[in-house]
Amino acid sequence: MIKLENYFDLVLSTYSFHHYTIQQKVQLYRKIYNCLKENAYFINGDTVCKDKETG
Repeated sequence: MIKLENYFDLVLSTYSFHHYTIQQKVQLYRKIYNCLKENAYFINGDTVCKDKETG
């Protein structure tokens, strides 16, 4: 089994995180942070709205 901790140089997410709850996002952000190498990048290309009615 591959250990993913400190494994990636880049994680890219596009138009997916807005589907998750705040609690789910926090868990995902932690997992992403833990799998990034030192000085790696997380690029999140997603929409952000003030409230659900806006988006």
